[in-house]
Amino acid sequence: LTMISPWSEVLQSMLGLVKVCGNLALIDLVTRDGAAKQWKQKLYKAWFALDGAYFNRGHAHWLKSQPNLETVWYSEEESRVPYTPYYPTHYLYCAEKTA
Repeated sequence: LTMISPWSEVLQSMLGLVKVCGNLALIDLVTRDGAAKQWKQKLYKAWFALDGAYFNRGHAHWLKSQPNLETVWYSEEESRVPYTPYYPTHYLYCAEKTA
């Protein structure tokens, strides 16, 4: 999603493909919740944008706000990008479609 500009349309399409009681699972990069102004988060956001990957908290907010999705799992963690000293944040999301 970080590399797709109409991400909300893509999420809506993905949700339409999930059957009731089915699961939607995603992993993507994001700025850490409540820490977007930290210098490390700004650095990661700028560095990835050079490759066309744009961190956006809107993805997580959109997913959590859908009335027909019941969140099963959501977490944010930092992990190392191979061959670099960078540890950007990614989220893991899993939800069940209720209607």
